[in-house]
Amino acid sequence: MRTDRVPTPIVHRTSQPVESTSTSAPRRPPRRSTPDGLKLPPTGTAMIVGDSGMFSATPAFTAALDSAGWQVVETAYPGIGLSRLSDQLQQEWSDAATQYRVDLTIVMLGSWDVAWEQEHGAGAYRDLIDQSLAAFRAGGGKVLWLSALPGGDPDASSLDQYYADLEQQYPGVVDYLDIEPALRGPDGDWPRVVDGHVLRQLDGWHLCQDGADAVASATLTHLGLETPSWHAGPWRTDGRYAPENQGCTS
Repeated sequence: MRTDRVPTPIVHRTSQPVESTSTSAPRRPPRRSTPDGLKLPPTGTAMIVGDSGMFSATPAFTAALDSAGWQVVETAYPGIGLSRLSDQLQQEWSDAATQYRVDLTIVMLGSWDVAWEQEHGAGAYRDLIDQSLAAFRAGGGKVLWLSALPGGDPDASSLDQYYADLEQQYPGVVDYLDIEPALRGPDGDWPRVVDGHVLRQLDGWHLCQDGADAVASATLTHLGLETPSWHAGPWRTDGRYAPENQGCTS
């Protein structure tokens, strides 16, 4: 995979029936998880942003969002960070958010930004986050920022406070979710296998199907969009989980 250029977004059209917009048809109210959460339409378009950690979770996110009636714009790709190819990435995100009228962007990254933040400082990284948020919201949508995928090297959890602060800085527009509990083992660490479920690939960081399922399920539950029908779907045979290379099971 080329990590020296910005990938072209991949659009997954929803397979769910389109809800009628006629005045005679009843409309479902917006679904939300908490009184302070994001107000979202019942269906819409979600953009997935992140590095290879999110890339390994994307098949589960796509299946889960499709089951909820959402179209997905996939931009997650290995090597992506806010500080890498930043001008090109922000333009791509902005263009996609505008073109596809993105209602919600779900972000999970951080590993590629640790060294940059240490070199340039907190203020510079906050500026980079703000610039990226402007790109995500170019179509007027909301943003759910997930904590960095835990257990990596370098450890990106030092950046989580930046992301957690966003929901106070942008109330009703940006929300934050700590996804660590979905992957934590009984001893508080990040083992590949938890309760018989293979969560991580052989490198101990990227996600297998059960790990992707856990993160996507926690996220959609938080958003009030979780449905029961997607967990055993064909997404589990996606090539990025190939057992001969990644040690995952279907």
